[in-house]
Amino acid sequence: MRCRLAARADIDAVAVVHHETTTGLLNPVAEIAETARAAKVAVVVDGISSFGAEELALAGSGIDFLVCSSNKCLQGLPGAAFVLISPRGADRVAEVPPSSVYLDLGGYLGGAASGSVPFTPAIPALSSLDAALGELLARGPADHRLRYAERAAVLDAVLEGLGLEPIVASEHRSRTVRAIPLPRGVDYEDLHAALKRDGYVIYAGQGPLAAEIFRVCCMGTLELDTLRAFGDRLAAALDREPAPA
Repeated sequence: MRCRLAARADIDAVAVVHHETTTGLLNPVAEIAETARAAKVAVVVDGISSFGAEELALAGSGIDFLVCSSNKCLQGLPGAAFVLISPRGADRVAEVPPSSVYLDLGGYLGGAASGSVPFTPAIPALSSLDAALGELLARGPADHRLRYAERAAVLDAVLEGLGLEPIVASEHRSRTVRAIPLPRGVDYEDLHAALKRDGYVIYAGQGPLAAEIFRVCCMGTLELDTLRAFGDRLAAALDREPAPA
């Protein structure tokens, strides 16, 4: 990427998804942002399914725009999005004529500066986000991330005990999603139906992966025992012995 940025003066920004929920892959955002910052290129990060659960230092990182959601790892209700913007990012917004009314960041920044908003806000979603952030800050961000790490560790142990290996190597996995190849002879729809009867929902792969993998998520307020119980039901659905407790 460094060579491409050096060779292309017309590149205005680098955009990257922090957590790819299709596979559970966590991209090296810090390294990407550092390279882009050295080339004086703006960095836009999709942190919708990572913000709150994953480590992501912002000060001095080179990240200019971090797009987030009220739900996912912040555990509020869906319905609101927000963008964290660096001073350099705000300057860039001011330089660009708006191409949208509702998604005009300059309009929102102007509203924030005056203590107002350009449109009627989604009050239920924002109130829920405020409550969720209050709970998170009461625990502390580090403890919030630790809880996600603990859930991911239990989920990994469950899958390992069943002989199921996620498609992403352990060092690149997120703390929330695992994508697992469907065992030979197992149909996704049958597996989904069996688990749903027991009160658990899995997700299909996307695109060409729909018939090849299934996905498990430990996002939200799941208890560790719930993940272990899911492991027992997954073992039963696959006709395998559950992993030792």
